[in-house]
Parts: sequence; structure tokens; C-alpha cells
Amino acid sequence: ATNQEYVDRMYNALASKEHQGFLGTEGYSPWIRTKVRGSGSSAFGPVQLTGGEGSMLHNVGTGYTDIGASQEELDWINNMFLPQGQNFLKWGGSDMPESKTDKYGNPVGQYDYGQSGDFSEKDKRMYENISKKLIASELKRLDYDEDKFITQWRGVDDPDYLQGVKSYLNAG
Repeated sequence: ATNQEYVDRMYNALASKEHQGFLGTEGYSPWIRTKVRGSGSSAFGPVQLTGGEGSMLHNVGTGYTDIGASQEELDWINNMFLPQGQNFLKWGGSDMPESKTDKYGNPVGQYDYGQSGDFSEKDKRMYENISKKLIASELKRLDYDEDKFITQWRGVDDPDYLQGVKSYLNAG
């Protein structure tokens, strides 16, 4: 397998675990903010990337971490992904009614837990491309140590998560 094929499989393995039990079921989209209410997390999309201060994409967008992103991708991180993450954190409270609007009357319910944010099809392609560059960069940085990578991606020691991702990788 090429390195890109491995990165693609890792992306799919992470998405499979992040959306376990839902991915592939009718009407389900992985293009949502985490469903973990009250977590204060901006985690979003198939591999649940976060957009808060100190997140991997925040570090990429500010130039702190170089994953080989193009200028277009850096602009997208800074002008689309990170602002959406801030909206998740600002508007997505656990007690937020679906009909909530900002002071200008714009609906903000799409930023609540389990909701879709405001990505277009182009945004989804950018997210996937950037996610895969991030995965490739982190795998290389960690000398392709799968266990270290998966644990670091999760952000906590979670044996069930680690095993779930590894099971997906080993199944194919």
C-alpha cells in the first residue's frame, strides 16, 4: 500500500470509530458537530476535527505547524473552519433552543451539538484534504507508531477508541 492509501484508510478508520453505529445508516451524515452535549467541544465532521485555540488546525492556520497546506487551504482554515468552530463554541450551548437567533435575527441552531454547521460541498472536500494532510504529518512525526498516533488523535487514553480504529485498519 502507498503512504496515501494508508492515510486514506486511517481517515476512514477514524471516521468509522467517531461515528460508530451511525455511519452508513440511512439519513445519517458525519458532517456534524459532536453530539456530546455540554462537552464544550467544537469537534466536527467525519474525523471530528476541533477548531478552538490550541487545536491542531488552529496551529496550522496560524503557521505554528506546517503540514504542507497550500495557501488556499490555509485561507480556508482561517476563514471558514476556525470561524465555524468559534460559532460552535459561542452558540452551541446544551440549553440552546433550535430556534435561537443572533442579535441580527440570523438562525444559529446549526451550531448546536449534533448539528451540521454551514459547510458547502467545497468545504467538505477541503476538510477531507486537510484532514489527510494532518494525518500524514502526524503519522510521520510519530514515526508511524499507530498506537501513539490514534491515542494522540483522540486526545486522551481511550482503549476502546484505540481498539476500534485498529480493528478497522486490520479488517481490510
